[in-house]
Formats: sequence, structure tokens, C-alpha cells
Amino acid sequence: MPDVDGTIYLDPKTFQIRRSIVRLNGHARIAPDVLNVEVTTIFGEVFASVPAIATVSSLTRFKPDFHQLPRLTGRREDHRLLGIRFLDRKPGEDLRVPR
Repeated sequence: MPDVDGTIYLDPKTFQIRRSIVRLNGHARIAPDVLNVEVTTIFGEVFASVPAIATVSSLTRFKPDFHQLPRLTGRREDHRLLGIRFLDRKPGEDLRVPR
């Protein structure tokens, strides 16, 4: 059964998560062609003290298949938050205050 290990980096002043790195271990039985998988997540702030995922990058490395041309050695995916839009009021806005 696969397992994960990793590291979480906290802001030393606020103790909020700023970055995490997670690796997949023990996956050889279910994905024998995969050497390793690593996912890095960067967090930003939507508002003061309200974190949100800003970017996610993953890297999967494969065992080389010498019969495949071109040889696929890895795959990288990058995702990033483009924006946040609130449909009504922003969190924390007083409902009694008119817009």
C-alpha cells in the first residue's frame, strides 16, 4: 500500500503553512514503472491570516523504457491560482453595512 512522506514549511512569525513538499513511497506494487512522485504546494494569503493554495507543481519520474521512442523519463505538471472572486460579500464583511 502506498504511503506519503514530506515536509511542511511554516512562517516563523505567524506559524501559517507557506509550502509543503510531499513524496509518494511504497508505490512499486501498484505503479512499477514509476520511480518517484513529488508534489510541491505553495500557499499565499487571500486576506491577512487566510491562506489559499497559490501554486501546485508535481514531478513524476519513470523508469526508462528503452523500447519507447522518444524515451519518457518524467512528467511535470504546474498549476497556479489565477484569481479569487466572491459572489456576494468578502469573508468578514459586516452584513449590516450597505455596499
